[in-house]
Amino acid sequence: MKSDISVLPLEFWMRHYVDTAWGRAENDQVAMTPIFNRDGWYYNRRTKLEWYEYRGQAFITRSQKSFVYELAVLNAKILTTREVLAYKEVMNLRPPRDLAAKIKHILYWDKLIKQFRANALSIKRFRMKRGK
Repeated sequence: MKSDISVLPLEFWMRHYVDTAWGRAENDQVAMTPIFNRDGWYYNRRTKLEWYEYRGQAFITRSQKSFVYELAVLNAKILTTREVLAYKEVMNLRPPRDLAAKIKHILYWDKLIKQFRANALSIKRFRMKRGK
């Protein structure tokens, strides 16, 4: 049975918000009582509630799509080098405009996902070094 709650690591802006603006009412954040008392970014699939907890404080985020988007990016398939080269070879053949647009879109998102994952890995390594 699948859990209703999904968890991701906190984003930088979430830590920054708690460290600098606790006690102020912000337009996109609403304070709440922590549920798990563990740092993390949470999403309840059943209620569509998205919130994050940090240092014993919790905030509901009003944009419900950001967690779902981040999770989709992390779960997206990355193209192999062979697939990227095949797409580029098709582009060299000057395909019809609609096909070319789809291929450009696929290559763009593949590049974006690879950059996103590389940045996440770099941040993780930095935090591990800093913690030692």
